Amino acid sequence: MRNSKLYKSLQELAKIEQNRFRKYLQSPYFNANETHLALYECIIGEINDPSNCEWTKQQIWEALGLEDHYDDIRLRKYFSDLLKLLENFFAQQEFEESEIIRNTALLDAVQKRKQSNLYNSSLKRSKGYFEKSLYRNSEYYYGKYLLEKSIYGLADFEHNRTVKSNWEEISRNLDYFFIAEKLYIYCNVLARRDLAVHEYDLGLMEEIENFVKQHQLSDIPPIAIYFQVLNLYRNPDDVQSYRQFKQLLDRYSMNFPQEEAGDLYSLAQNYCIQQLNRGRPEFLSELFVLYKNVLEKRIIIRDNELSPWDFRNIVVVSLRVGDYGWTLKFIDDYLQFLPEDKRENARTFNLAQVYFYQRRYTEVVELLRFVEYDDITYNLNSKDMLLRVYYETDEWDPLYSLFESFRTYLNRNKDIQERQKQAYKNLIRFTRKLTRLHEGDLPTISKLREEISATPNVANQKWLLEKLEEFN
Repeated sequence: MRNSKLYKSLQELAKIEQNRFRKYLQSPYFNANETHLALYECIIGEINDPSNCEWTKQQIWEALGLEDHYDDIRLRKYFSDLLKLLENFFAQQEFEESEIIRNTALLDAVQKRKQSNLYNSSLKRSKGYFEKSLYRNSEYYYGKYLLEKSIYGLADFEHNRTVKSNWEEISRNLDYFFIAEKLYIYCNVLARRDLAVHEYDLGLMEEIENFVKQHQLSDIPPIAIYFQVLNLYRNPDDVQSYRQFKQLLDRYSMNFPQEEAGDLYSLAQNYCIQQLNRGRPEFLSELFVLYKNVLEKRIIIRDNELSPWDFRNIVVVSLRVGDYGWTLKFIDDYLQFLPEDKRENARTFNLAQVYFYQRRYTEVVELLRFVEYDDITYNLNSKDMLLRVYYETDEWDPLYSLFESFRTYLNRNKDIQERQKQAYKNLIRFTRKLTRLHEGDLPTISKLREEISATPNVANQKWLLEKLEEFN
């Protein structure tokens, strides 16, 4: 049973969805056979208590309370029927969560059934949704297109040909949806062009770009945003394109659903990181501002949760900017949004990072003793930080011991990506060379500087170069 598609699908349900599906099966409107509910209880009971032994088909048959002798074909039919009910339940959930779909379905039903007494109220309800909606993403314009089509049907323009119909509104909203979606798709293709092994012929892109330029659609958020993203991908060195994109983000980000807004901000953040990697330090403060924006707008907090990865990145960027007070306040204010089992480790490690930047090295070492190293990222970053602390404090014996234990850890751990391993091995190698340098040995210092700068994959390369400068 555990290998069946039904079991694996039910296994993915959260507790709240388990309860909703149970209520769905209890409704005679959706499920007319109580055997399906009994089968569901058998399977979900086993899923929720993994200590139970796997039920045999015969045991399931008996638990269903069927009087007939075991019939494998009938049992497989019950499994198949329950899976279809689960699929219908998923569709019903999506229907209930999408007001655009519900309103459109209502208008279609009213029109088909000629329920003229419901025309005004259903139209008012649907129009009210679009007037109140904060979103102006492509789905919004698709919904407006469907609404205008329904208005056309309800107004019976076919039989009132002297009255001007709403064809322009239908066409305009369809255009906005189509153009926004095409730009979105094209931007995604360009974003993956360095990794892609396929060529894509999307069609009409030249015509769409010309249309957007000619009609000045800057007041249509998804078109304005994705057209500027397109310009950014084509001209990555044009900082003005980024500035214009950021202005549009500031203006329109709240007009997109949270996930899409987060993706757009991620694109801006990645651009800043690319510029930093090209040696443009002014983009560090730009990156810091972007992180502040997604925090203030709560775009980065999804389902009341902040990922530990985002938490750490924000701490690192704020520390590099030098705003230690802001960093400490961020840790205090936003620790509550991390998963509960991650909070203490995140607090300890990130406080250690703050103290490192403040050169409170004794406290760094003390805090790192309490970091749990089950997580590879924490393990690597803690060893990295400890290496730099030992170097900064001239603790040569612990440093050389760490060189060996760190290298052994990298070699033995198969879960660490090879590129990441090499970056830390280069850090160990160059730090070891730093410990052997002598002040005034200009040829060796110059040679090491060239070697560090020319090596493409080095963890904390900037720190190494800074330490090297101290020998001059």
